[in-house]
Amino acid sequence: MNFLSLKHKLFRYQLNKKLKNQTIVRKVFNIHQAKYVGILFNATNPEEVVIINKFAKSLQKQDVKVNLLGFFNTTGTPTNVAFPFFTRKHLNWYGVPTNSHIDDFKNKRFDILINAYTKNSLPLEYISSLSNAKFRVGKYFRGVTHSNDMMVQVEDNNLNTCISKIKAFLEEINKDAKAI
Repeated sequence: MNFLSLKHKLFRYQLNKKLKNQTIVRKVFNIHQAKYVGILFNATNPEEVVIINKFAKSLQKQDVKVNLLGFFNTTGTPTNVAFPFFTRKHLNWYGVPTNSHIDDFKNKRFDILINAYTKNSLPLEYISSLSNAKFRVGKYFRGVTHSNDMMVQVEDNNLNTCISKIKAFLEEINKDAKAI
């Protein structure tokens, strides 16, 4: 067993241990019912940050309060960042994210948590899995079913495609329910 495999097993062990103690009641929300949305994303690619900001602004125009949390898959500290973030420096030695932005984000009771990332990321998976959000939605990743309550199939790793599919689903699901 190599070192990375050991780290991965320890990561999974810690996550599964916390998931066993989780007692969060989930509820399906559509985008018209939601008043508070969290967006969790990989902020490493500046072009994807632009896409996320545009998406967040479109939700805010619909009177939805939006909180962002971005992950920079680097050890350096990014500059000129206008949203809460964390980096690899904020991961413990087996990959569990630890900092106050992460804890604050995980503990918020979002109506919807949108996992807006197209490649599986253990730190983002961890946060989503343990989120207090009422409804979590994101891209389907094989073997990872504990971090989303609803998953969309996206064939490529295009963030615009992923967000479009998530938006379409959130507009159609529970369509007859009235806004809260």
